[in-house]
Amino acid sequence: MARRRSQKNKKTSSKENTEVTLEILLSDCSNYDSWSTRVINAFRTVDPQLEQILDKSIIPPNYARENVSDEDQRCIRLNYLAFDILVNSLSKEDYHALIINHYEHIPDAHDIWTR
Repeated sequence: MARRRSQKNKKTSSKENTEVTLEILLSDCSNYDSWSTRVINAFRTVDPQLEQILDKSIIPPNYARENVSDEDQRCIRLNYLAFDILVNSLSKEDYHALIINHYEHIPDAHDIWTR
């Protein structure tokens, strides 16, 4: 999990130890353009396949942990990488609001992006 460096920027790392700096999305969304650019660049840096989460959910339909395919594992891994980047780019208040209102078993990174 990333450590807070400042209110404006955070750094996050993937399993591959690729470190990216993120901008915190302000509560009034006045920095949305620069924030979204940084998030997309972080996706591209960590794993170019993460960018597909901007357009659609990649969580496998009818995902079952006891009978998981390699492709399902890849999709879940990518989803969690994207989810980590997104939640680490939220303000503390927005993060808590997201967690309180998020009841899904597997957090969907696409859903977080569209919110």
